[in-house]
Amino acid sequence: TTSCGTGYYKAAHKSYYGSSDSCTQCPSGYRDGTAASAITGCKRSVAAAKYIKKSHDTTDTSCAKGYYKEHHTVNYGSTSSCTQCPSGYRDGAGTTAINNCQMSVAKDHYVKRAKDSTSTSCATGYEKGAHSVKYGSTSSCTIKKFTLKFDKKGGTGTCNNIVKEYNSKWGTLCSPTKGGYAFEGWYTKSDGTGTHITNNSKATSNLTVYAKWKLTKPYYNDFGGYYEKLQNAINKTPSGTIHLVQDYNDSSSAVLNDSSKTLTFSVEGHTLNLTEGNIEVKAGTLTVKNGRINTSTTDKSAIVVSGGKLNIVNGITIHCNKITNTEFGTQAITISGGTINMSGGTISSGEGNNSGYAKAVHMTGGRFNMTGGTIIANATKNSGYGGTGINNSGGTVVMSGGTIESKKGGIRRCGICANSGHSYIKKGATIKIDDHVSNGNAPAVLWAGSGKICYEKGVSLTCTGATRCVSDSSNISKKNNGKCNP
Repeated sequence: TTSCGTGYYKAAHKSYYGSSDSCTQCPSGYRDGTAASAITGCKRSVAAAKYIKKSHDTTDTSCAKGYYKEHHTVNYGSTSSCTQCPSGYRDGAGTTAINNCQMSVAKDHYVKRAKDSTSTSCATGYEKGAHSVKYGSTSSCTIKKFTLKFDKKGGTGTCNNIVKEYNSKWGTLCSPTKGGYAFEGWYTKSDGTGTHITNNSKATSNLTVYAKWKLTKPYYNDFGGYYEKLQNAINKTPSGTIHLVQDYNDSSSAVLNDSSKTLTFSVEGHTLNLTEGNIEVKAGTLTVKNGRINTSTTDKSAIVVSGGKLNIVNGITIHCNKITNTEFGTQAITISGGTINMSGGTISSGEGNNSGYAKAVHMTGGRFNMTGGTIIANATKNSGYGGTGINNSGGTVVMSGGTIESKKGGIRRCGICANSGHSYIKKGATIKIDDHVSNGNAPAVLWAGSGKICYEKGVSLTCTGATRCVSDSSNISKKNNGKCNP
């Protein structure tokens, strides 16, 4: 006799001499086993993670999610089935064995012991991304690492990020530098408040810290020098520009008294409040620009010129905040000698009280050349002496451009008052006055005492609400033809 081949079957039988017989091939799909003695002995090889759903099926069916089945064989006419994974491990697709059943573990959780049916939260300061764990396996959390970043707030120096494990000290922090400032440490808020972070502070979260600075030297020059006082900056700067770092209240005075120096003071868009002193030019040249210079004292001007030269250009405002209760109060600028050249910017006086005299510029000597810019005199309240743009009590005014404006109530006020000295107003200049207190000392755009005023045809004079634009005085002359020349 001969054995049936693979995938064939033949039951036991008798065979007669001289005769032959044959084996029968198993049904399609069930030809994977050795020779069988009956059709029910025909076998189908079923891949892992699959099963025979119905008898005589010639295709395998995949195990459902959360079930498993190893590789196996099924006899013709029989079925098989998948086994459900253990509780907690039914998150994966149908798989090949129990140890491939999977648990989906949420972020910051882990499987502490093999075959645990639930996950455990990571301890404080530890972390774990979302992951899956197979049945019989474990997972673990790792210690968190945090980054410390530095915002130097304008400072310089290398400040690399620091990375530390949870609850470790940050260690040595960088110390930046900034011209004119003292470094006061690192803080959690941008304005220098919040928690102070030091070398011994511990890493518990990602953090950005901000440098806290204290202004110690508000003035600096183009040569890299920083100075506590403007006077020191003037003394140490041979030429070029002195800058202001930020808004600043200065109680000191400063004097330029060197004819060899030509300096520029750039306020850099900030405000310099002169709380007790002022800036004086005795010799040399000073140009002021870009910002605001205030005086708030009752007996000092913001800038005094007794010699040398002061240039006032676009972008600068020189202002007197406080007016005294006396006839001759405080003004933004006083000139007793030297020269002021105003091509732009603003000179202004604040409002006085009662009998305060609100003057923007007070002259007892020297020369004031105005080609541009604006002078604004805010008059005093009540019946106080009015706002005067330029009070010329000795000296020379030459105005060929720009605007002088005397504003608000008060008496005895004017755009230009010539108590003495000479004032020359050329075509292109604008002078105006508005609103006044009516009495015997009515205001005027131009007023002359013992001083002299010459103004050309084409000068713009506006006297809104005033009884006269030009006071009655033989010391005031108008050039209808010709020019007013010093």
